[in-house]
Amino acid sequence: MRRGVFDVLPADALINLTAEDMRLILCGSQDINLQIFQCFTKFFDESSAPTNVLAKYKL
Repeated sequence: MRRGVFDVLPADALINLTAEDMRLILCGSQDINLQIFQCFTKFFDESSAPTNVLAKYKL
């Protein structure tokens, strides 16, 4: 695994990471901050679906 990671990242890129940092990078987190998520999300309707259907996907 180490050689595979170092094919993508420089070896010194991971020096300061803890095991927990590495786990979060690989697995992510179950907690999602919806405010932050909405700031980085754009919705483009390419489906021509009715407004009532689209409303389910917009917050």
